[in-house]
Amino acid sequence: MEEHRKKAYQYLLYQAMLDIRNIERFDFPCEPDKIRQVRLAGAIANWLHNLADFASRDFEEFNEPWFWEEHDHYCSQYPEMISYRDLFEQSEVLAKPKPIIN
Repeated sequence: MEEHRKKAYQYLLYQAMLDIRNIERFDFPCEPDKIRQVRLAGAIANWLHNLADFASRDFEEFNEPWFWEEHDHYCSQYPEMISYRDLFEQSEVLAKPKPIIN
């Protein structure tokens, strides 16, 4: 896997962890919209736990098509997760090496 793709996956993982940690501040019991946020955080964690493992092993044997199929599955239940695909693609573009112009 190219280095810029690794960096994009690492940034995706980092950003998702920031999103998940926000639920720590919730007071319980909480309203239905907060319950959905907790479930969304659980879905994100379920989706990304293997990514963290592969990232720790330099993405050895990482199956990108499967990873994004899982993403699509979770998006059918939590459309809010669609933004992670955009985040990855933007991060990948930013992480690509820039050509040196002489």
